Amino acid sequence: MSLLDKIRNLPDSPGVYMFHDKMGKIIYIGEAKCLAKRVRSYFRMEDLSIKHTLLRNKIFDLTYIVTDNPIEALILECNLIKQHKPKYNIRLKDDKTFPFIKITAEDFPRIYITRRVKEDGGRYFGPYTDVKDLRHTLKLVRKTFPVRGCRYKLGKKRLRPCLDYHIKQCLAPCAGLIDKKTYSGMVEGISLFFQGRISKLLGDLTKKMESRARDLRFEEAARIRDQIKMIEKVMGKQKVLVEKDIDQDVIALVTHLGKTLAAVFFVRQGRLIDTRYFFLEGGDEDSTDTTISSFIKQYYSTSSSIPKEILVKTEISDSQTIVDWLSFKKGGRVIISVPKRGKRLDLIQMAERNARLFLEKESSLNAALVELKGLLHLPRLPRRIFAFDISNISGKLPTGSLVTYEDGKPSKSGYRRFKIKTVSGPNDVGMLREVIKRCFEKALNEKTHLPDLIIVDGGKAQLNQTYQVLASLGLSSISAIGIAKKRDDMDQERIYTLYQEKPIILPHDSDSLYLLQNIRDEAHRFAISYHRRLRKLSAENRK
Repeated sequence: MSLLDKIRNLPDSPGVYMFHDKMGKIIYIGEAKCLAKRVRSYFRMEDLSIKHTLLRNKIFDLTYIVTDNPIEALILECNLIKQHKPKYNIRLKDDKTFPFIKITAEDFPRIYITRRVKEDGGRYFGPYTDVKDLRHTLKLVRKTFPVRGCRYKLGKKRLRPCLDYHIKQCLAPCAGLIDKKTYSGMVEGISLFFQGRISKLLGDLTKKMESRARDLRFEEAARIRDQIKMIEKVMGKQKVLVEKDIDQDVIALVTHLGKTLAAVFFVRQGRLIDTRYFFLEGGDEDSTDTTISSFIKQYYSTSSSIPKEILVKTEISDSQTIVDWLSFKKGGRVIISVPKRGKRLDLIQMAERNARLFLEKESSLNAALVELKGLLHLPRLPRRIFAFDISNISGKLPTGSLVTYEDGKPSKSGYRRFKIKTVSGPNDVGMLREVIKRCFEKALNEKTHLPDLIIVDGGKAQLNQTYQVLASLGLSSISAIGIAKKRDDMDQERIYTLYQEKPIILPHDSDSLYLLQNIRDEAHRFAISYHRRLRKLSAENRK
C-alpha cells in the first residue's frame, strides 16, 4: 500500500502515528485524538511551517497504533519517543541518567539513590539534576529519619546491629530494635519531605512530640524535637515566593545561540524548594507551545511529583488532554495556567531570567572549548578532558590525581587518586608516567570513555612522558598538552604541545586560558588534599 493510500485509510480514532524515511528509520512520532485529521494536516500545502515542510520532504512511509483514548495515546507517544529518539521530536537530553530517590516496597523499606525507575511497587522521587546536592539532602534526611540503606534481607534476625546503628544512621530493624509502626512513621515523614509537604510533616511531628511528652516518654519527644529543628533549619534557607499554600511547578523556555533550555521551578506551599534545568534536543523549528507541550509530556512521564498547578507562559493546544492525563496520574485535579499578571507571572519571568543566565554560562563554556580547539589545533572539540597532577615533599608519600571535566564542568565521578608504587625519590616525571599508565590501562580493560584532551601540570618533559605512555598503549590519537608558569614571570602561563617548539601564550583575558587554569588548579587541589591526608595518617601512626 502506498503512502497516499495509507493516509486516505487512516481511522478516525485516537492513537500514535510514526513517520519513516527511505531507510525505514522513524523520524517523527506524534499523538492525536483523531489520527486521520492530524496526519492529513501535515500534507496540506497551505501549511507552510518550516517543520512540516521538512517532514513532507523526508516522509517515505507511515505506521500507526490505535489506542482506546487520547490519554493512552499520550503515554504511548512518550514511551516511543524515548525508545526511538526521532530526529524531529523534542527530547530531554540524557533524561535517562537523572537520579531518583527510591523508597523500597518492603516491611522495613530502604532509601537510596537510583537511576533506574522500575515497576516494583517502590516509591520514586525525582528526577534530580544535581547528584551532589541530592546526596547531601539524603544524608540530611537519614540523620533526621534514620531508616536503613543496606541490602540486608530481614528474614533472619541479626544478633547485633551493624555500624550504621552505632553512628545513628539506622535504628536496626534487622536486630528487632524498632517496631514496624514506628518505622513506617519515619518512612512517611521522608515521603512528605520529598513531596515538599513540609507543613503537614511539621504538624504531624509536633503532634507526636506533644503526645510523647504527655506520656512521659521524654527521650522520644526530644528526638522528634530535633527532627523538627533540622527540618525548620532547612526550610529557613528556602525563599518564600507566594503566600498561598499551593504546590506549583513553574516552567520557562529560553533559546540562546541555537540551544533551548527548559527551567522548572518547584514551589511547594509557597516556597521555592528546587530548580532544575533541561537541555532540549530536536524540534528546532517547533513553535513555543509545541515545545512546552512536548517537554511537559516527557518530563512528567517519569516524574513522581506532580503539583496541583503548572504555570506556563504560552497557551498549549492539547492542554486538556495533558491535564486529563496528569490528573489521572496524580489521582487529583491538576491545572495548567497561563497567568497574564500578578505574582504568578512574576514567577515565570523569574524562571526565564535564571534560565537565560544558566544558558549564557553554558554557552560561555562551550565558546571556551571551541576557542581551545582552534588555538591548540585539536582534531575535535575537547568535551571530555583528563587532568593529572603529582604531589609530594622531596619524594615522600607521593600521590597522583586525575580530575575529569565534561563540557567545561567537573565530573566528580571521574575523579581518581593514586598512591605512587614504583617510583622512589623526588621524580615527578616518573611518577606522572606511572599514574597515566595505570589510569589508561584500567580504562582500556574496563572499556570506559576516553578523553578528547589530556592536561598535565608541567612542560616538555612531562608532556613527552605522557605521549610515550599513550603510544605504548596504542592511544597516540589522544591529544595532550602541558601547562606551566614561566619561572621569571609567574603570571604568564605557557601551553606546551608536542608539535610546536615554542610554547603557546594565550591572552590574559582568554576564556580558554581561564578554563585551562581552572582545570589545572582543580587537579592540584585534589592531589594535595590526598597528600595531606596521607601525611596526617602517617603522623598519627608514628605516635
